Amino acid sequence: MRSVVEDFVGGPVGSNEDLVNAGLGSLDAMSLVNTLTQQLGLEVPAGLLNDVPTIAGMVDLLDTMRGLPLEAPPLPEAVVTNGLRCLSAGNPTRGAARVYVIHGIDGDVFGEGLTFAALAPLLAPCRVSALTYDEEVRSNIESFHHMCTIYANRVTTDHDPEAPLVIIGYSFGCVIAHRVAGIGVEVDPSILCDSQRVSRNNIQL
Repeated sequence: MRSVVEDFVGGPVGSNEDLVNAGLGSLDAMSLVNTLTQQLGLEVPAGLLNDVPTIAGMVDLLDTMRGLPLEAPPLPEAVVTNGLRCLSAGNPTRGAARVYVIHGIDGDVFGEGLTFAALAPLLAPCRVSALTYDEEVRSNIESFHHMCTIYANRVTTDHDPEAPLVIIGYSFGCVIAHRVAGIGVEVDPSILCDSQRVSRNNIQL
């Protein structure tokens, strides 16, 4: 357990140390829950760290859960269309929000949105799609603004104008999301995860 947690935190953690204070971000926490679910064969609750924010507490709780069946929903088949990977299973509900998620600058850049895979089912009936850093972006990008323009075009081309539009950015993806929302994309709302607040004096890069 300790080694798994420390991989996500990025350093040593005491048994009774609060993991959030130790540097575990919200999306890393969701990824940790997914990892524990897969490795332990337990249906680990999504809010695990809200209830037991320490390694010792997690071990005690998970010990009591051993033997329970795994009921985690499978990931939908990887379907990437026009630079968007759909993370939601089934057909979208008419009028439900379209949620577009944007990667950070870490390994998820090449993960086609898998950082958000645990979040997508929780947002049902919304359709969740990840913007992918694919060959079109890598071969044509001329600047940060140009990359954001490509992403903005993907969103506007895919979006249903009758449905609310939500953009979620993770880490450096928050900066991308903020810029995309300013390139002719009417967003309600824009959600920034694991990011510092964007000030009016620091929006030009």
